[in-house]
Amino acid sequence: MEFFNTAYIFLAPILIALSFLFKNKKQYILNILAVANVLLIYHSIFIIRQFYAFAQLAKNLHIQPNTTQETTTGWNEIKLLLTILLPFLFLIKRISANRILSLLMLFLLINNWLYQLIISLQQNWSVGYTTSFYVYQLPQQIMHYISWLIFVYALFWLIKKLPYQQTKK
Repeated sequence: MEFFNTAYIFLAPILIALSFLFKNKKQYILNILAVANVLLIYHSIFIIRQFYAFAQLAKNLHIQPNTTQETTTGWNEIKLLLTILLPFLFLIKRISANRILSLLMLFLLINNWLYQLIISLQQNWSVGYTTSFYVYQLPQQIMHYISWLIFVYALFWLIKKLPYQQTKK
């Protein structure tokens, strides 16, 4: 599930550009974009699970939070909160293929990627940006993402939740 944000960074701009280029196939392209947006929920759950594991580690090590230190809310905290909460809005059929919200989500994910890159360069790492998956696993991760994309598309098609799917009245 940690690859889903990386796949979205590459897939979303292509789908948004194709939706403007091919007006006659726009509905199919935006359906795929909606499914890619919904798949970001798995990335949100992955982040929440990491926070939970971190809290459990702190609890097991008997680390107490410093209550005397003043907490501030900055751009990174807001960005993280939006990265976690925004994908759940894509469950709403009317806004699941919204290109503006997709661009916002893309901006948040790319901003996070650039932030990690800058941090790694400041620490003089020779590797550069590190991911939570290994490069030799890339073909497997791509196939895993494609299979999830097909599965969720088929599921949404069956329950008639795709944005451009007509319902019989």
